[in-house]
Amino acid sequence: MINFARKLNWRNKSDGKPETILYKEDLLRYENGIGDLADIVDTGRLSDNALRENFGTRHAAVLQAGRALPNPVVAGNSFGIAFSSAQTKNGTSRSPHTFAVDASGIRLVFQNFYVATAYPMPDTDGTATLTVKASVEFGSNIYRVTFRGQHAVTIDPGGIAISDPLGIEVPAGSTIYSRTHLVGTGWYPNKTAGGSVGGGGFVADADLTAQGSGAVADSSTALYAPSAIIGLPSRPVPNVAIIGDSIANGIGDGGSSTDNRGIQADGTQGGFIARAFHAKVPCMILARAGERAQGFVFTSSHHRRLGFVGGFSHALVEYGRNDLSQSRTASQVKADLVALWKLLAGRGMIVRQTTITPQTTSTDAWATTQNQTIANASQETVRVEVNTWIRAGAPTSGGVATTPGAVGAVTAGHAGHPLSGYFDIADLAETARNSGIWRAAFTVDGTHPTAVGHAALSAGIDVALFTV
Repeated sequence: MINFARKLNWRNKSDGKPETILYKEDLLRYENGIGDLADIVDTGRLSDNALRENFGTRHAAVLQAGRALPNPVVAGNSFGIAFSSAQTKNGTSRSPHTFAVDASGIRLVFQNFYVATAYPMPDTDGTATLTVKASVEFGSNIYRVTFRGQHAVTIDPGGIAISDPLGIEVPAGSTIYSRTHLVGTGWYPNKTAGGSVGGGGFVADADLTAQGSGAVADSSTALYAPSAIIGLPSRPVPNVAIIGDSIANGIGDGGSSTDNRGIQADGTQGGFIARAFHAKVPCMILARAGERAQGFVFTSSHHRRLGFVGGFSHALVEYGRNDLSQSRTASQVKADLVALWKLLAGRGMIVRQTTITPQTTSTDAWATTQNQTIANASQETVRVEVNTWIRAGAPTSGGVATTPGAVGAVTAGHAGHPLSGYFDIADLAETARNSGIWRAAFTVDGTHPTAVGHAALSAGIDVALFTV
């Protein structure tokens, strides 16, 4: 909000016309906007032609204050992470992306960094430069994209590359396929294909990005795909950063035991969060298997990933399960979550949290409830306490977690609290509140939901709350 208490010490002309006061903050705001626009053009993120074509009608989408990417994310299967198993086989990856809004001026974003596996799981620059060519497959056509007018772009370790705008129009609910040809001595996959129809695939060595190229068959394989599909939406849209662990990443959905399977064109797989947002709300998944809130708050563990989401409107946090598995106390988990919420809210995002799901063992592969046992009684006690605190609005006092009902405490959704609200996913997962037992056939291994479980949990995300 502009502070109108100060104005420039300018004098108005004595011409009898009404006085117009010019405030310094207004001038600074306009100057900063012009500077942001110049930077976008100078760095090649928006070509001069695209500026002339779009500025008059689309300036609000182009110049969103504080946005790290030049345009909003408009489609699904945007993964701002990669896993640490380096690949050496060059070739062409094909991945589906379903649009949540009518959009044009489509652009592809690529990265050259990954998330390490050892705690605190830092964002880590790639080990070698990558050379990328890419195209968009829409309907029966293949449209090659360019990077500052060139077919190929070289991405240094730790870098990102954003293609020039592609002048196609994609209606909401439509699915495009990205094709990415990669050459590098070591690259880190940010997407996996499970072999399902339309799920994507990989062809070794061949560059299949040009118009008229052959098919890329669906297969079960690691892929190098765009980190995000961005563009000019036909209306203002929210952008949501999904932050969490393997459950948020979708492990268990469709039988997948690997990261970044992603949502399919029919809305299946991808995990309960991706299912909830599919074709409705654009989001970027930053969740990584094995990660916990305790580690993510380290600058080294988010300095690349959160660089993507400057200007995002919302964040949805799912952490908690892995924090419990490290025998953190309830006070420690609460402190970790508050620190993370502050980190995200400080970037201007509306932050929401999910309650923590249970962990059990089973003698019949979790087909029934009666043959399940709580895996760790101490961790379950902590889970119940943390969930009770979240349901009470995660009360804080002086910015520190406190007990529900404490005098003077501030709760979620009120001024001074970094959290706006929560989604009670645990209530949908358990047989009864705080039972610690998964519903029958809802989990594949006692920790991760099955496809049935993910589908049921997706109903717990109220997408109507994600608006701009």
